[in-house]
Amino acid sequence: MPDLEPKSTPPDTPPNPPAYDWEEHPAFRSTFLMHFTQEGDRETLERLGRMLYGMALESSRVWPEWRETTTRAEMRAVLADLRHAEAVLATIARSRHVSSLGEEDERLSLSADELARMVGRTGSVIESIIGPFWKGGKRLT
Repeated sequence: MPDLEPKSTPPDTPPNPPAYDWEEHPAFRSTFLMHFTQEGDRETLERLGRMLYGMALESSRVWPEWRETTTRAEMRAVLADLRHAEAVLATIARSRHVSSLGEEDERLSLSADELARMVGRTGSVIESIIGPFWKGGKRLT
């Protein structure tokens, strides 16, 4: 029977592709867009966001270089978005202390409390890798 062990180490495999295509929604957070409830407004803003994103990519070659590598800047941007998500989740969690919620919303609020902590821990891991989000009272992103 032939030896089934690999003769070399396989290359790093890329992570699974995300189920959510962030480049289709690059500019505006959903926590912002949810406030636009008139039919067509959200889609219009999404279209504007894609246009702005495309223009930013086209123009980026004429802008000054970042003070750090592209990868580090991307990680710092993800960190900023995680800190935003953490704060929104914490606000949802606090809602049960300042409002009368129905049973289902009470459960969602309790879940948001734990999720805020989880997102915060993920942000802290990224921060430990790339450095602080804030320095000297100023935001680095």
